[in-house]
Amino acid sequence: LHDALPIWHFYEHMASRVPVRVPMHLGSVKDEATGLNTEGVLLEDLCVPGAELCPRLDDNGVMRTVAHMAKQHAQFWNLPELSSGALGIKPHNAPWFQPVWGNDLAGYWPRFEAKWRARAGGDAMGPGLPEQAFTIGKAIVDDFAWIQDELSSKPHTFNHGDVKPPNMFMMSGNTPAFFDWQYTAVGKGCQDILFFLIEGYEVEECRRLEPIVMAHYHSSLMQRGVTNYSSDDLRRDWKLACMHFPLYVALWFGTTADEDLVDPSFPRRFVPRAFDAILRNKAHELLPTFTATAQAVPTGPDAVDVEAPCQIGRASCRE
Repeated sequence: LHDALPIWHFYEHMASRVPVRVPMHLGSVKDEATGLNTEGVLLEDLCVPGAELCPRLDDNGVMRTVAHMAKQHAQFWNLPELSSGALGIKPHNAPWFQPVWGNDLAGYWPRFEAKWRARAGGDAMGPGLPEQAFTIGKAIVDDFAWIQDELSSKPHTFNHGDVKPPNMFMMSGNTPAFFDWQYTAVGKGCQDILFFLIEGYEVEECRRLEPIVMAHYHSSLMQRGVTNYSSDDLRRDWKLACMHFPLYVALWFGTTADEDLVDPSFPRRFVPRAFDAILRNKAHELLPTFTATAQAVPTGPDAVDVEAPCQIGRASCRE
């Protein structure tokens, strides 16, 4: 159970428990040798009349999607079965993720920095990155285990892990359905919401939607019975979320050769969106390394006029 691939585990053991629309699990394909290990699952076909795959959502559709994910998160909020591991869902600092993901990022970073510095001004397929992105990106890579620990701590919930329009149907009656549950984890619910925005929308639209979505998500959680979770708590978790899966995807696909990608334009779209989210939210200011450096900067009349590393404002991350 606990060593099963997350996507098989979800459909066999969790799909019937979640409060959101997902494909029904119809059966599993087991290995021929033992008949015990799942090698595939048979799922309900959601391609039915009235259903739209990868829906183009207006603001109402976005808010409806956010409200449904809030319903998912509220149902599992600090659930003892989730915290104990009884449900088989792993936190971000479990051995499945840590130190594996941190090691991946450390390996990606030198290639990522070289490749994206070489296209600092962007190209016909997309914009480049500002200089601050490289200093901040390296700091996040160095402190990634701390980020994983923070995201795994309470309050936590059961995350889909990869919410985005391509992993959704909008069913008749404007009910969103979510599939591709291969990155499930115990973490902060807003990770799903942030990734949904970054993956689905251009930078300017993300900036417009972000405060609206954040407020609607918080309100939806409160309506579903979540308590002792303030707007400030959400904003801190949002910053942590910026430095986790979006960064991992940016460095992973941002170092993959174009000929190995189904869509070579994807990194050119995604990488600038991911770093813009980090920069505009000043997420890096949570990092222990940044905090220690900032505190070490002298102040007072005898202080040298030195800006703390990575301390940037909104204007500096605009294209």
